[in-house]
Amino acid sequence: MLGKRKKSTENAIVTIDPYLETAFKFSGNEVEILDPTKDKNHKTNFYVSYLKLKHLTTSIVEVPRSIGEDDLANVISIKIYEELSLDAAVDYKISYIEVPNSSGETRSFSVFAIDSESIAKIFQPVVNSVKYIDYVVLAPLLYGAAYKKNLLANNEVDCFINISKDDAFLTIYQAGEYFVTRPLRYSLSYIKDKFCEQTGERLSEQGFITALKQHGLNGEDENSTFSKMLSYVIDDCFSYVSDIINSVSRIYGLTIANVYLDVETGQVKGLADYVGKKLEINTKDLAINLAINSREFNISQQHNLMAIEAKDYQENLNDEFNFSVFKRPAPFMQRHSGKFIMTIAGALILSLAYPIFNYGYGYFLQHNADIKQEEYDVLSALERDIKNKLAAIAKEQESTRAAVKSEEERLSFRKKLLQEIYDKKNNYKMKSIILSDLSALLDKNDVKLKEISGGNEKIVLTVKSDNDKKITELIKDISDEQGKFSVSTKEIRQIPGIKKSFESNISVELK
Repeated sequence: MLGKRKKSTENAIVTIDPYLETAFKFSGNEVEILDPTKDKNHKTNFYVSYLKLKHLTTSIVEVPRSIGEDDLANVISIKIYEELSLDAAVDYKISYIEVPNSSGETRSFSVFAIDSESIAKIFQPVVNSVKYIDYVVLAPLLYGAAYKKNLLANNEVDCFINISKDDAFLTIYQAGEYFVTRPLRYSLSYIKDKFCEQTGERLSEQGFITALKQHGLNGEDENSTFSKMLSYVIDDCFSYVSDIINSVSRIYGLTIANVYLDVETGQVKGLADYVGKKLEINTKDLAINLAINSREFNISQQHNLMAIEAKDYQENLNDEFNFSVFKRPAPFMQRHSGKFIMTIAGALILSLAYPIFNYGYGYFLQHNADIKQEEYDVLSALERDIKNKLAAIAKEQESTRAAVKSEEERLSFRKKLLQEIYDKKNNYKMKSIILSDLSALLDKNDVKLKEISGGNEKIVLTVKSDNDKKITELIKDISDEQGKFSVSTKEIRQIPGIKKSFESNISVELK
């Protein structure tokens, strides 16, 4: 019996499901149910949890291969904010993975983003009990844990289908590496609603789940009516899944060898066989077991996979995909406060010994001071030399920028967007408010932005168009923009030597 086993309380991994409100402690090769509110080993236990796909904003972004690795992060960040329409004033946790085997002139990246406030809201009840969450992994990335422990072969293309109460998705791994994820609308709640539409009955979610566990798709069950009616809904569900799999396979040139089902309720009788025939792909229920006593508990696959991910994180300490905003502070000696206190303690000890070592210590300090002065003189000269070189580089950069004409408008816009993101997160610049509202009006009137200047309270837009009426309409639209702007221009002039090319300097000020 479990009660007769010796339980370890040190270096345990605690997996927490914030959605089902379940927690398990993995220690050695055993597992036990844990009540986080009664856990007294906060300092030694390692806490891991996960985020469902429904909370994440996901996409695929394309980046030119010409972009160097040093600039890659900034370029991807800009494209994420542009293509996902993220609010630059909000703090986001963002990670991305390059799609394997991407070819052509661009590189493809799978992007995951969620604002920090949403993360805090999801995990606040958990943190109220355990104080810290060391690692938060994304649900689509959990399945990679099965390959890290060699629980699944990593030489094929596998598709994992996750169906929970309020979320559903499929994720594809190629040779043990994450490839792509697609959301599905067929959550358990959705399937239940469709089942009730088919039968005309009203079932609670718990009643449906109980019947699903009991009868599944077993047509030979004494209550075969449930299974038969359920099969109609499941058929629609996996016709939809089949279309998505075929689409992804066609786009990326994949041949999926295996499908693994991960249903929140546990294995559904007959479902794997039914899906295998429907998709014409080898299909199994996902069954990852780590502890020797796991049969004594109803442990979801997420808990087992989180335990593996936590162990891997402890070994590698890679925070690239750690979405926790409740990480525990560094050890005392690694904190600034700890270093400061130890410095004070050391100074106190030295001060007590000062009378004895007065002369020798004074000589030692003077000697060190002379050395530091010499070093300071050398470093000061080096600093001046570096500043001169930086000034020369700055001048060279200015002259180089003057030669860039064809891409100047596009590059300037992206630099300003990056600056806007920074300003909104730190100092909230007024200029960002004006640019946000005016960009749509420029596109609407088919007027191009040539140059932008000015400060935070007032900016000057240098615009051009093939028709002076378009510039006039732009000025009128800006002036009519809910009375927010004060706008003026001295003239609309035709560019000499160029037909149908007009230009104007428009002053815009936020009222």
